[in-house]
Amino acid sequence: MEQPRSELPVGLSQQPRPWQQQQQLRPAPGVDARALIHNAHPCIFVGIITKINLNLAYIISMVGTYEESIVAFNDALDSIQKLPDNYEKAFDYISLSKIGLMIDHYFPEKGEISKISFRLFEVAQNIGDKINNLKIISMASGNIAKIWEKSGQYEKALQKTRYAIFTAEQDKNDEIAYQWYWQAGRLFKKMGNETKAIQSYHMN
Repeated sequence: MEQPRSELPVGLSQQPRPWQQQQQLRPAPGVDARALIHNAHPCIFVGIITKINLNLAYIISMVGTYEESIVAFNDALDSIQKLPDNYEKAFDYISLSKIGLMIDHYFPEKGEISKISFRLFEVAQNIGDKINNLKIISMASGNIAKIWEKSGQYEKALQKTRYAIFTAEQDKNDEIAYQWYWQAGRLFKKMGNETKAIQSYHMN
């Protein structure tokens, strides 16, 4: 049975819509906007296509069939893989991984995308290590821990969550650390350690 589709995945960027902006940017008269995009630097063009495909994957996962969702997921993945290893690529991998988990949530009888999402979180973390970006490392680590938690591997999930907390605090990113302290508290509670659970909840 399909689940109701209303929750926006945490971490998926929400850009202002054109009608929410005070000014709409339009090309000058006589300028072909499509030509501007195609003639731009290849990385810029691929980046634009990637964002479009990510948004399509999110929307289709909310309203489409399983088959349509998988096609959109793979289109976005193909676009991301063409990007150089940088912050945007890692962040896009994380966003797509969350969409994959959404697809599995809406189509629990399938359950095929979680393993791919897990691998993509790992790839994102590796890119974070490569470019020394603590925010990416923390986001990827914490989400890997969520998958382990869902599969009942609480010890591994807790260890990974602690690493996510450490890297978030090293980055002085209180917003991300807050999420992982709460996650640690939830894990301690599931493991029967109420005292440490309360301590973790008080840390966030």
